[in-house]
Amino acid sequence: MTGEFREKIGRKYLERKNKMLLEGKVPILEPDKIEKESIAKFLLKARDGVGDIKGKIILDVGCGRKPYAVLFNEVNYIGLDLPPNDFADIYGDALYLPFKDCVFDIVISTQVIEHVKEPEQFLREIYRVLKPNGILILTAPFVWWLHDEPHDYFRFTKYGLKHLLTKSGFKIEIIEERGRFLDLLCQRLCLGLYTWRKLPSSPISDISKRILFALIQVLFCLLYTSPSPRDRTR
Repeated sequence: MTGEFREKIGRKYLERKNKMLLEGKVPILEPDKIEKESIAKFLLKARDGVGDIKGKIILDVGCGRKPYAVLFNEVNYIGLDLPPNDFADIYGDALYLPFKDCVFDIVISTQVIEHVKEPEQFLREIYRVLKPNGILILTAPFVWWLHDEPHDYFRFTKYGLKHLLTKSGFKIEIIEERGRFLDLLCQRLCLGLYTWRKLPSSPISDISKRILFALIQVLFCLLYTSPSPRDRTR
């Protein structure tokens, strides 16, 4: 497989992935499909709850590769992260945001708050740069393994998040739990296989693993949708 051909396939896959994301879906070949899909669905729900977002200014704190920017394509979308990050529009520390007060209509932060040493200061900075009646859309893990070490500091219950948000000045509209028990098991299995260092690393190995992820996720979906013993026709 030539580099040019692989790049073409990669572009096509990304286009397909972004199209699916607009519907709150992630390709079944992705090892973290369940996690990303739950985040995408929550962001879509939050976005639709805001109403007309056209022309609004949105800040994505800890934007990474900006995986969810496609969900907000009618706004001025600014991604902030630490260097080096080729996808960030602005470099900056989430604990000392490089903006004046009351700049943004919406702030988004997905799976970042567990990586900041001072989560209350992090939320206070977001509150500061939001306009009056601005909106924060935040996601955080509750059950997840260590990642991006050593900068992985916290896990949050919904009560802990409520406490921190209220203390930082926010009025909470909704706190929603993501994922179910079998989702966690399936996600753990897929990502465990994907990151298992004993498996060889090559294009063929990667394709094989992704096919395995798809089979595992289909199996878990069938477990959820299969009727319980009480529901089966006798």
